[in-house]
Amino acid sequence: MQEFFTWIPLYKELAAALLRYRIDRSELVSWIYDDLGQITRTDGGSLVAYLHEKNGDNIKDIDPFSVYAIFNRNLRLENRTELLQKFKEHLGLASEVPTDFNGIPTLDARRAFFFSWNDDNAKVIQDQWTLFEKVVNNEDIEEAFNQVLDNKMPKYSLTMALYWIAPERFLSLDSRNRDYLKAIGLQSDYNKLRYNTYMETIERVKQVMEERNLPCNSFVELSYMAWKATASTDSKKYWLAGYTFSDEESQFERFVSNGIWEGRFRDDNKTDQKTLTLAKSISEGDVIILKSTSTKGKNHDLPFMRIKAVGVVTSNVSTSRIEGATICNCSVEYINTEEKDFNGAVYGSFRKTIHQANSKINDVIDYVNSLINKGTMQQQKYKKYIELLQETHNLVLTGAPGTGKTYMAQEIAKEMAAVTRFVQFHPSYDYTDFVEGLRPIEKVDGQMGFERKDGVFKEFCREAIKNLIDSEKSVESLTKEMSWQEKLDRFVEDAIEDETKFKTVNGSEFVISEMRSHTIVIHNEQNEKTTQVAVNADEILELLTNEVPLNIVRDIRYYFNRKYGTQPDSYAFVITKAVRTMKQKMPIVEANKIDRKPFVFIIDEINRGEASKVFGELFYAIDPGYRGKKEHLVQTQYQNLVPETDVFAKGFYVPENVYILATMNDIDRSVESMDFAMRRRFTWIEITPDDTDGMLDTLPCADEAKATMKRLNKAIADTDGLGAAYMVGPAYFLKLKDDGADLDKLWKMNIKPLLKEYLRGSRNAAEDLGKFKKAYFNTVTPETNETPEQKDED
Repeated sequence: MQEFFTWIPLYKELAAALLRYRIDRSELVSWIYDDLGQITRTDGGSLVAYLHEKNGDNIKDIDPFSVYAIFNRNLRLENRTELLQKFKEHLGLASEVPTDFNGIPTLDARRAFFFSWNDDNAKVIQDQWTLFEKVVNNEDIEEAFNQVLDNKMPKYSLTMALYWIAPERFLSLDSRNRDYLKAIGLQSDYNKLRYNTYMETIERVKQVMEERNLPCNSFVELSYMAWKATASTDSKKYWLAGYTFSDEESQFERFVSNGIWEGRFRDDNKTDQKTLTLAKSISEGDVIILKSTSTKGKNHDLPFMRIKAVGVVTSNVSTSRIEGATICNCSVEYINTEEKDFNGAVYGSFRKTIHQANSKINDVIDYVNSLINKGTMQQQKYKKYIELLQETHNLVLTGAPGTGKTYMAQEIAKEMAAVTRFVQFHPSYDYTDFVEGLRPIEKVDGQMGFERKDGVFKEFCREAIKNLIDSEKSVESLTKEMSWQEKLDRFVEDAIEDETKFKTVNGSEFVISEMRSHTIVIHNEQNEKTTQVAVNADEILELLTNEVPLNIVRDIRYYFNRKYGTQPDSYAFVITKAVRTMKQKMPIVEANKIDRKPFVFIIDEINRGEASKVFGELFYAIDPGYRGKKEHLVQTQYQNLVPETDVFAKGFYVPENVYILATMNDIDRSVESMDFAMRRRFTWIEITPDDTDGMLDTLPCADEAKATMKRLNKAIADTDGLGAAYMVGPAYFLKLKDDGADLDKLWKMNIKPLLKEYLRGSRNAAEDLGKFKKAYFNTVTPETNETPEQKDED
């Protein structure tokens, strides 16, 4: 098993060592170019060549956060470790070079620095050194933090940089962490991020972790969990990858030992160029399957595929050049290297460097998932719950705290191979978080405004509907759509980076300022009503895919059968025509048939939110009898603001492939807030500790932990005033480490305080607590059923 978080000691020691350059960085800059510059990419280019002035000259100064960014970019694992080895030697560091980079958010490798090219560059860099020094010395940083923000340093990048140098104190607010925090109900107004709001967010997250409402104890664990959550979503793809370059010797040992995968694609080979586009779409969280194909049998007429290794991709693909070829590279955490053969004619067709696995080889995908999910035995464990959820669509798992209901909900979704989304209800969670509402946005000119934004459940339903629609499309149609999507993405990315200026038909000049989900944001200073306009990217994609002829702007209105034209039509008209005239050839994308998938929406602690406030009119929409029926559309509270081209333009509905799986502690006082309208639409099933004791199987002391839990729970169940609803679940026992020696600590720190709370106000509290302790420690003598005298009650 790969070690976790080995990077922390060196990162922290390096921060203290860098302070020697807080006054004069000339020696540091020279060393970066002279020594680090010797480390090269596959194409021979220097790994620090991206550090340059606007005119291309070498930089003269550097801030400390940009120093850290040198090895926190989207690089190959061996390059990151080689860079850190250089830092270790140059600065005389004692800590070992890390063997993992788990939980570290990374920057785009192309422009990974935090200083500017402006005239005030010297002040910007010095302000960042001031903040850095205060962080390392654990001093008050409020003034320095806000000053760096005022210097226009991207706010999320600043939190990422602080996390790199002090991960125990600072929380990174990179996009993965923000999405994860939002999913568990810890959403904040990050647009107004200042020191005080950042600290408030940190304290809120700390409090939730301390209250054991998150299965992590540190910001590093949270960051790693956020990546894991992303890796388990719909975006995960399975890649069948080769491990040799042409006729050269196998790269298998190098790939596995270095934790990477590489593909080499020759410029003069048409097949290579087709698969290059496919390789570039490998993403963090995908699965790499190292394979070889051949034939066997007496006449060598029996095709087969040999799976050599399975791993999870831990970085997006980076590309580099060597003479006559492009190299694609990504980091991989390999979890299995046992060989397994799959026989059959179908496997003879996977001979290229990279293939995306499709439904033709579901047995391979099932095998890989069984490895990822730690064994095939678990695949049938939750069968009865899955069947119940599929029948009722809405299911609540109830039981005592710590029973493992949340764990079970996630395992049920895994076993269903479902696309999942996780939220945790809390008293302040409301309709705008769940369904839709008006949210503040920061415009390009720095002004604040508001926009209607879908809540997490509505957005989830939108994704589920897209899956239903795409599952009905042919491979040819999907290939065409994906190719145009690739071209549109390139166009928008280049337009933003180059600040390209466009003109509408009436001569109004505009630029593309950002791409936000399915929306292209336009900035037009000459627009009298608003300088910022949102254009539907899906609408442009449809125009491109269906090759809709556009001669005048009104052609868009006619195509979509709209009564009136809209302002975004003018911009969509220009962008669509510009994409069509791009000089780049249409990228070749090999699409696969999309299978219909189940979408499981997990609501943790559903009783902690006020149901009527969160669901609103969706009580009607989530009713199992109305799933997928467009004749039963619900008019949401902001229906008048939904665009005409939106799938929910005429009203909201929950598609039939969406399932709601909730958890609830049935002894919480907040259970009383669950009204009968809510209860009627869900099926309720009680989960006991015995149902989830498999959670303890990974403990070295699993047998002892299970036996202790059973003895204690029997005593609790037999106690008047408590009963089975108050039994202690296996989640508490996961705190045990190497052996049963921690049982005493677990009793004092966790179990005993919980039981005392259960017994509060009971006449027999002391007597019952003593009985529970005897059962917990198994101090009842079997022969006589008598209990030896206890020295103390702790």
